[in-house]
Amino acid sequence: MHRMIWDERLSTRHAGMASDHRKMVELINRLGESMAEDSSKFTRCAIFDEIIRHTRSHFDMEDRLMVGHRYPAVEEHRSEHASLLKKLLTHKQGIEESSKDFSATLLHFLDFWWSHHIQTMDEEMAEFITASPAGVQD
Repeated sequence: MHRMIWDERLSTRHAGMASDHRKMVELINRLGESMAEDSSKFTRCAIFDEIIRHTRSHFDMEDRLMVGHRYPAVEEHRSEHASLLKKLLTHKQGIEESSKDFSATLLHFLDFWWSHHIQTMDEEMAEFITASPAGVQD
């Protein structure tokens, strides 16, 4: 079974972002555990729905931070977020409309996408936000 490992490389200087990232790692691992235990498709779909909800909520929070701090790369960051959400929703639709099921490939994709995104784009944004005068309070 694939497990996404939380370590300090996935933490950012912004506590709210880091907390959300840790929650995402937990959700991805719950999905992996559900797959390893051969849980029902209903159970796996419920966890995947939770991943999608948390992703949307997290992206909304980041968007408010970027706008509030006038982050210069806001459009590029939003584009990355939109791309992931589109992929998640396409995968969900495929599962609901056919016999397609969850695969280890999905877990590896989620691990790679989140790890890469956090360590690059989110880290840059967190540095920018925490360096701004209001950043400490957000």
